[in-house]
Amino acid sequence: MKVALKLCDAYRKEKRGWHASSRIRGHWLAKYWDELDDIFYPDYFKMEYNEFFKTKTQLKLLEGYDAIIIHKAYENELIKELHDRGQKIIIDLSDPDYLLGFSNVGRAGQCLLSLHNSDAAVVNSVLLKHYLREGYDKQIFIIPDRIDPEIIEPRKIETLVWFGHSDNAESLRPLLPKLKKYKVKVISDKPIDGTEFVRYDPETINQEIKKADAVFLGERLNPFKSENRWQLARALNMPIVTIDDLDMSILTSVEQWKQLLTKI
Repeated sequence: MKVALKLCDAYRKEKRGWHASSRIRGHWLAKYWDELDDIFYPDYFKMEYNEFFKTKTQLKLLEGYDAIIIHKAYENELIKELHDRGQKIIIDLSDPDYLLGFSNVGRAGQCLLSLHNSDAAVVNSVLLKHYLREGYDKQIFIIPDRIDPEIIEPRKIETLVWFGHSDNAESLRPLLPKLKKYKVKVISDKPIDGTEFVRYDPETINQEIKKADAVFLGERLNPFKSENRWQLARALNMPIVTIDDLDMSILTSVEQWKQLLTKI
């Protein structure tokens, strides 16, 4: 499937990548996804700015694509015509641009019209999905922001520590198959199969936690649960990871995008 990516930084080539969300959710994605084009800048087509952004010109440039991802580039007339001629439109929201208070009236209106003429929306958080689905009756997918592995020196993590009462162990057990390449230590009142067990002792728990490379909190924090484990890990100056954080590479986002395009 051939996919085009329209980004809000696409007005001048020298501005490419200066907008954080365009870089993270756009250019890094295209870097590892051969079927995705993020080349829609006037400079690349040797056109004047005004000529390039005419709807007629854009329709011609985007003619050969099966799907178009729109990230903050709410060109409503263009989006409607693309959708009407049968191309899939996915609106990628890294911010609630459709909400007054976050956007001005014009920007919010453009975003809402773009959503109306879309086939699906992609957001970067559970909270954004929660608020968007109240007025949006199409499919919504969550694809978090992730990092290009080439720009960082990854922290070496070999040992993870989970601590808490055994009543909470059910939040850990389903995740253990995904942690096979790590040594997992559990500090609790009862052992968990497949992990190293250290019996909880309030006198020694801090020292035991600090022996690991990172504190593992399972899935992202439950808003109904106390943050005491997170707070203790922070106080001990320990790296904190969730199951999502252990695979933060943009390569994961590429796979998620490919999968969702088969569903719409």
